[in-house]
Amino acid sequence: STLPPSVLPDISPTRGEISRHRGFRQSAELQGERQRQSCKSPPSWGRWPAGQRGARRIAGMTTNSPVLPNRHAAQEHFRTLRFPSPFQPRLEALGHQQDWYNWAGYKAPHSLWDEELEFFAIRSQAAVFDISPMVKYRIEGPDAEAYLDRVTLRDVTKLGVGRVHYTAWCDDEGHVLDDGTLFRLGADRFRLCCQERHLPWLLDSAIGFDVRVEEETEAIAGLALQGPTSWAVLRDAGFEGADKLKVFDLADLPHEGGTVTISRTGFTGDLGYELFVPAEAALSLWDRFFAAGRLHGIR
Repeated sequence: STLPPSVLPDISPTRGEISRHRGFRQSAELQGERQRQSCKSPPSWGRWPAGQRGARRIAGMTTNSPVLPNRHAAQEHFRTLRFPSPFQPRLEALGHQQDWYNWAGYKAPHSLWDEELEFFAIRSQAAVFDISPMVKYRIEGPDAEAYLDRVTLRDVTKLGVGRVHYTAWCDDEGHVLDDGTLFRLGADRFRLCCQERHLPWLLDSAIGFDVRVEEETEAIAGLALQGPTSWAVLRDAGFEGADKLKVFDLADLPHEGGTVTISRTGFTGDLGYELFVPAEAALSLWDRFFAAGRLHGIR
């Protein structure tokens, strides 16, 4: 009978196969170069004559078994392409571990060089990590405040310009859909950052409001700078005024002919900042930090 698609067959070699393998290996060692060149010696483990490949048995299963397509289908995740971050060239250059995972469709590192030392860099020095895969929505319009006050849990009317607050949002039955941070960039301009994509729900919820909702995840790069010396890095990088930011404050400061939004936020529980910049300016921001942070142990 055909195995269900979710069940992968056991392909470990049987005792008989192991015994045959040993015999093949011993036979190959006894035969000379002439026989090996003529391919007359028995095949070594894992190499079978072309005529036998179609009939090869793997734990009672032939290669033309209907189970093999199911195995191949279960391996499709290896072929899934992942988006590169705007910081990808710098991450690849530092990624000695080559330990990557899928974050919201992006190629993100678990660790770049040493997981333990990276952790302690956040606690004793300064460290950056790429938060570009966070889903980001730009919400603008005359009714933006009223709209967000309707769809999120906290009172948006109390969120001043240049401030950030943590919030969540629910469906009509009160079940939490997601949580995230809401940035008030202007009187009628907001940025909502979260982990999951909710654009269809946000657009449906906008019916009746004079508001525009756009996803800007790919257009905006995000970088977290966290740790006790993170403010010193900002200062030496030339971001004047960053020292005046209180917890959950944000400000737009000049960078490369444009601006970078800097907020005193983060999820490390330590002194830290999050920076948002157009994707084309991401690498120059990274380089600016690492040039300024060498004496502050930036990692």
